[in-house]
Amino acid sequence: MSSAVATAQDLQFFGTGGTGLDIGHGGGKAWAVGTTGKVYRFDTPPGAWTEIGGITTGMRIDVDSGGNPWVVTRDQKLFTWNGGWYQVYGDMTSFRYV
Repeated sequence: MSSAVATAQDLQFFGTGGTGLDIGHGGGKAWAVGTTGKVYRFDTPPGAWTEIGGITTGMRIDVDSGGNPWVVTRDQKLFTWNGGWYQVYGDMTSFRYV
């Protein structure tokens, strides 16, 4: 059994024209929180980031195996997306989907 390990020299990154606070990937989907706190999804096509409205105070993001993001906001609220934003009750400061 062989395994491959990617090193920094193996990876190529392409500019997106923006900046962000956090990024997550799961279920074949990439989501990010921009520096303004807005949430974006990478859509293919068109091969670009699309703003997903409704959250403007995002700080952290992770994505579950179904491709759904989980966002922690500046006021420590937790939201998930399933065609719309839904608040999950309880306060959070950081998380990692396992």
